[in-house]
Amino acid sequence: MRKIFLLAFLISCQEAPQKHRDFSGMWDTPFGYMHLVQERDRVRGTYRSELGSLEGRIRRDTLYFTWEDPDGEGDGFFVLSEDGRSISGAYRRKGEPEWEGGWWGVRLSR
Repeated sequence: MRKIFLLAFLISCQEAPQKHRDFSGMWDTPFGYMHLVQERDRVRGTYRSELGSLEGRIRRDTLYFTWEDPDGEGDGFFVLSEDGRSISGAYRRKGEPEWEGGWWGVRLSR
């Protein structure tokens, strides 16, 4: 009997497979319209009238990405809201330890 409880406990403690939230679509952001395409846990996209690009990976409800545009390059993150209608996050330039500013958006379409 004890072995059954132990086995049930061990099974319940195993992490369920991650289901990735959907970041795909067109977003209105402070850096212009941003178009994101998601394939499983990977995302790529463009912003600033396609002058800027980003790509990254999703962990749970957060997209961690690198970005590049005519003003520089760096990294950042977006957290997807519970309802999937908005994102919020931050960015920084390559090599900088501090976050430079906020980056948020509102979904316009999927």
